[in-house]
Amino acid sequence: MAWTYNSQRIYVLAQEENAGQIIARLQPLSTTTTLQIFGDEAPTIRIEGIIVGEAKKDTFLAMLNDGTAYNLVGDGFSSQSLYLSKFSAKRRSVVWQCIDTQQATSAPVYDVTLELMK
Repeated sequence: MAWTYNSQRIYVLAQEENAGQIIARLQPLSTTTTLQIFGDEAPTIRIEGIIVGEAKKDTFLAMLNDGTAYNLVGDGFSSQSLYLSKFSAKRRSVVWQCIDTQQATSAPVYDVTLELMK
């Protein structure tokens, strides 16, 4: 099954999920340390992969500014609506791409990192 975010194809190399909670650590002079839990942070999903084409890169950049949650679908991953909070793209030096047959063989190839939030 292909990985897609808002119907944009991503060739996923790695997936990472992170979660945490907000804890304040109080250290009074006369007693032991006290921890105060204020709740949890929104879980994040980090995807590293490859996309092909300048238009796809521009589509991801546009999704950073619209404040909309899009659907992420992938192998072994239940479909979820997630917000794109960070996106980075690094162009690979390739002469000929054959990863995405719907794109021209001269299309640029990008290593990308997406950070998504629930």
